[in-house]
Amino acid sequence: MMNRIKTLALVLLALVAMAGLAACQEEELDAPLDTGPEAVEPGGPDEEALTSVGVDRLGIEGANLIPEIAEAQGLPANQKGVLVQRVVPASPAAEAGLRAGDQPLTVDGQEVLIGGDVIIGFTGQHVDNLQDLGSYLRIVEPTRPQTLTVLRNGTVTELEVALGDLQEIEEP
Repeated sequence: MMNRIKTLALVLLALVAMAGLAACQEEELDAPLDTGPEAVEPGGPDEEALTSVGVDRLGIEGANLIPEIAEAQGLPANQKGVLVQRVVPASPAAEAGLRAGDQPLTVDGQEVLIGGDVIIGFTGQHVDNLQDLGSYLRIVEPTRPQTLTVLRNGTVTELEVALGDLQEIEEP
């Protein structure tokens, strides 16, 4: 009996998450270069960590786009998104054609690779930071292609990506 209750709870949770994503997908993504709220002050909630390794199911190493990084990329200081620093070979990100950074920049004592794509949208939803991207990646089905909206050299580009399962993506 307890296993049935747990199973039903998990199914209900999955349905609620899918309904939330479907509702969010109805909102159009307008992606001008100055998208996003005012820049986050140092120590704010979006600056808990500058980088995250292997955003699961996608196969990237990314960094939150903070004002110093945005300006170094030639973008407005208040631009939000996730800078792609590294793409795992043979990952969904590599297959989709995401481009990694190749120019080192030191920010707050950490080296960040700039010059790569900046992810600003995922299947019609704004991506302001790694937390947003990770949240979207966790709730979508890996079998359905998704659309990534990226800034590449200051131009908005859309890429189709077929996500992998969490255990499929392996670091080299």
